[in-house]
Amino acid sequence: MQNKYKATIALIVSGFGAYVSTSWADYAGQMLHHGLVAATVGGLADWYAVTALFRKPLWVIGYRTQILRRNRKRIMESIVTFAADDMLSPKNIMARLERENTAELFVTYLTERGGRERVKSAICSLMLSLANTVDPAKVAAVLAPTAKAGLDNFGSRKIFHAVIDLLAEPKHCRPLLLSLLSVSREILFSPILQHFIKNNIHNFRQNYEGSSAGRTLVLSALDLTDERILELLNQKAGAYLNAAINGDNEALTTLEQAFENILNDLRQDARIEGMIGNLQAEYLAKLDINTPLTRWLEENLKGDSPFWLEPLKNFIDAKIDEFAQNAKWQESFDGSVKNFLAEEIAKHHDALKNLIRARLDDFSDDELTDFVESKVADDLQMIRINGSVVGGLVGMVLFVLMGLIERLHGL
Repeated sequence: MQNKYKATIALIVSGFGAYVSTSWADYAGQMLHHGLVAATVGGLADWYAVTALFRKPLWVIGYRTQILRRNRKRIMESIVTFAADDMLSPKNIMARLERENTAELFVTYLTERGGRERVKSAICSLMLSLANTVDPAKVAAVLAPTAKAGLDNFGSRKIFHAVIDLLAEPKHCRPLLLSLLSVSREILFSPILQHFIKNNIHNFRQNYEGSSAGRTLVLSALDLTDERILELLNQKAGAYLNAAINGDNEALTTLEQAFENILNDLRQDARIEGMIGNLQAEYLAKLDINTPLTRWLEENLKGDSPFWLEPLKNFIDAKIDEFAQNAKWQESFDGSVKNFLAEEIAKHHDALKNLIRARLDDFSDDELTDFVESKVADDLQMIRINGSVVGGLVGMVLFVLMGLIERLHGL
């Protein structure tokens, strides 16, 4: 049963009891009668006081009533001040926050409440949005000079020297030389080269013989025809190549030494270095980096699933795991969050007042009265109940005291 109904029943009971006990002439009856009268008066007075807070009692008596409505502005400002400067003051808010470890709360959110996926989704969505707003052509225009400068500093001469030094090492030189010898043997005995050599031998013989019959006679006597000279040349070159390929140390060592000499000459040849530098400069001058770079950025930077998205997710996962295990990071995070909140709360505390004030201003007088009454009226009814009870007790005490005084003074 609500206190309102209890208080009303108490008032009715005391009033009815006072009326019924009017004719009771004995001492106990008169004492009870006076107590019930006092209870009725006390209950009525407190009913008037409680009701006067919200409205006019009996809809007629209105002097100094409707206290909440008449003092709305002062009461509202007091509520705002109490709520903002006392209950929700920056000091009280920060005192409550200081008892919490924001880093532990954040770790719990990340690891147990689905925060990991939400954080990843938020960061990836933000990065995708940023990437999709990027103009690849503008980015390429910014990156192209740096890329060209990097290529210009590529060090083609150093690479050339490094390749020469690498080829000159015995473990690389011999296999390469053997490969060259095998290829050279195949080229030497190829029909095309054999025909070319034979033609050159024929031209050489004609130039050598000229108009000299003696030279022609000597060559004929020695049976040095074009075919015979080619055969002798093939035998000599083939034997030398076969010996080197089959591991003849003397032939192979001689070739290795010659190959090393060739490599050393190449390495020290300034003309080759200059040629390499000129080729690099000429290539870079003609090179169009912007177009392929723009195309690459368009195809790989943007879209729903760019190449960097999965590595970004893995990076975020790794950092979340590291944060969950790193006490120093958590301590730093907790301090940073609290410092940030302290600054923001102090900076924007007036906004809290304005928010509370605006919310209270949304209430009309009737709505405000009904709202407050719905929250506190039932508790205020205890005043009425206490008024009836205390009034009744005080009435009986006064009756007893008055009786004692009358007897003492013989009244």
